[in-house]
Amino acid sequence: MHAFVILLAPGEDLDAATRGRGTVGLEVVRRSNLTGTPAEVAAQLRALFATGADYFILYFRTGLADGSALRRFAAEVMPRLVTEDAPA
Repeated sequence: MHAFVILLAPGEDLDAATRGRGTVGLEVVRRSNLTGTPAEVAAQLRALFATGADYFILYFRTGLADGSALRRFAAEVMPRLVTEDAPA
């Protein structure tokens, strides 16, 4: 599965974070991307795993040049995906 990740900071608004989306509605952004706080993005990923998805190719809209998006995903989302019954 391919998905864009839009990680929001606490209190950050999705509408403000995606102002450059042009005429695409906010509901389309929500349906077509993994969006929200780290806890919300982790919950969306867990739901996709539950449907049988076993891999993801993730794209980050911001923070690529300096690596901050990947570091934040690794620090704030990935630990929320680790469970005792997760495959090693």
